[in-house]
Amino acid sequence: MTSSDPKAQKQRQLAELAVAKAREAGIVNDNTITERTMAGLFGQQMFAGTMDALTYNKDTGFAVNDWKFSKSGGPEDIQKRGERMLQMQVYFTMYEKALEKLSNQVFEEGKEITAEDA
Repeated sequence: MTSSDPKAQKQRQLAELAVAKAREAGIVNDNTITERTMAGLFGQQMFAGTMDALTYNKDTGFAVNDWKFSKSGGPEDIQKRGERMLQMQVYFTMYEKALEKLSNQVFEEGKEITAEDA
C-alpha cells in the first residue's frame, strides 16, 4: 500500500482513531506491549488488525500494521456482529483489569515498567 492509495489512507486513519480512543479509554496506556491484536466496529464495518504500540509516553508515536476490513457482521448479519462485539467487550474488560493490576503492582514496587516487563 502506498501513501497515495486512498483506501490505505482511510484504513490508516481509522486504525489511528481506534488507537486514540483505546488510549482515552485507558485500554492502551503509556507502557503497552507490542503487537496487540485489536478489533472494532466503524459504522457497519468490522475491522481487525495488529497494533505495534510499544510506547513510553503520550507523545511517542505508534505504528499500525496489517489492518483488515470486512463486511462480516454488517447490517445483514446482526447475530455475527453481536457475537463479535461481545467478544471484544469481554477481551477489553479483561485487558483493562490486567493493566490495572500490573499498574498497581508497579506502583507498589516503586519502579517503572520496562520492555521486559511488558
